[in-house]
Amino acid sequence: LKASLDSRKLAENIGNWWHKDFYDSKMTPVRLMVMENVPRHHAVEIAKARLIDPFEVEVLKEVPLPVLPINGDDLLARGFPPGPRMGSVLHSLKLKWADSGFTLDRNSLLEMLDNEPSAQ
Repeated sequence: LKASLDSRKLAENIGNWWHKDFYDSKMTPVRLMVMENVPRHHAVEIAKARLIDPFEVEVLKEVPLPVLPINGDDLLARGFPPGPRMGSVLHSLKLKWADSGFTLDRNSLLEMLDNEPSAQ
């Protein structure tokens, strides 16, 4: 039963991401895993469905995923109270980080954070 549910979820993910983001060059399998929480084995199957180079598919199976270099504690330290505003600012920074190809470092993100008005 678990395999059946997993297969169904995989088919759903492939269908959703194939149609939604087929032409979006930013929507890479790694971005799907990091930003959309798509399981690695699903991202591998999505990559195969998109006819990505077989070598890249093999690399995808093992590549370490990037980790956002800031978190909610950084926002709290800059005066953001817990809540929806903090979540939306953190999500916005995560999108900018992903759009950079996951290359923005902690200091760059903190500088962007300093430009955000905190909701006091």
